[in-house]
Amino acid sequence: MPRSLLLFDIDGTLMITKGAGSRCLHRAGKIVFGEAFAWADITVGTLDPQIFAELAAHNGIGEPANYYERFRDTYLAELEAELKRIPEDITLMPGITALLDTLYPRAGAGGDVLLGILTGNFRAAAVMKLRAAGFDLERFPVTAFAEDGRTRNDLPRIAMTKARTLACAEIPPEQVYIIGDTPRDIECARANRCVPVSVATGRYTADQLRAAGGELVFQTLEDPTPLLTRLG
Repeated sequence: MPRSLLLFDIDGTLMITKGAGSRCLHRAGKIVFGEAFAWADITVGTLDPQIFAELAAHNGIGEPANYYERFRDTYLAELEAELKRIPEDITLMPGITALLDTLYPRAGAGGDVLLGILTGNFRAAAVMKLRAAGFDLERFPVTAFAEDGRTRNDLPRIAMTKARTLACAEIPPEQVYIIGDTPRDIECARANRCVPVSVATGRYTADQLRAAGGELVFQTLEDPTPLLTRLG
């Protein structure tokens, strides 16, 4: 029976696309609203619908809900095409392959861990990115995407409910590890009494992540010994 649940963020944690997502969001805005649509310094770690709201506010767009579905669908179409154009920019973060190779045998039938994805990406965008990077999505049966909550803090509860169904047992919050690269990942872990595992492979340094409340903080996941030790 699984004793622990590991929930991985995507961008900056598992992989990077060297800005493909931001480029496609900006491009979608120009398609939907015109060439005057301007980019903004968006809050890292928020959900894709929140990013749309921030961009709409920055551009003074009234009644943004009227444009939301068209913007989302345009963004997803642009992202699909972009990921096909720039395969050389899709890069796994240091240590991820080796860590997952260590965890996969423990996550099979009768294993002691469950693996999952917790991300601010739209579901379709997350699937596109993971497939483009060569991840086997079946290895991550527990998921929480942008559409599943109003804020990132809602997502761990969604994931833990799914994990309970899969495991046929409750996995306590103190055995749920939320692995990410931003203070928002730490915040959502703390808000749900989970363990924040932080890796400085995104925009934030290890010191900044510690200051934000990261419990296990790594420069990279090339040596995940402290995490594996916690898992037992």
